[in-house]
Amino acid sequence: ITHPSDEIIKKCIEISNEEEYKQIIDIIISDLSSAVEELINDIDAEYILQNESLKKLYNYLNKIYNQEYSTSSTFV
Repeated sequence: ITHPSDEIIKKCIEISNEEEYKQIIDIIISDLSSAVEELINDIDAEYILQNESLKKLYNYLNKIYNQEYSTSSTFV
């Protein structure tokens, strides 16, 4: 089940040009990181370390960074 705003964002991304796409993604990432930061500041650190969803997010971000650095020409 998706929220109607998810569909709006999806449509905006589909019709955006390259610069607009980057701006949309930057806004989404900024909002997500702010929300996660706020949440983490409000909950117990022990719970953060045990939470499976946060572990998945951490692992996913690590995977992205590792792929980026392993394919980066400056890394070679």
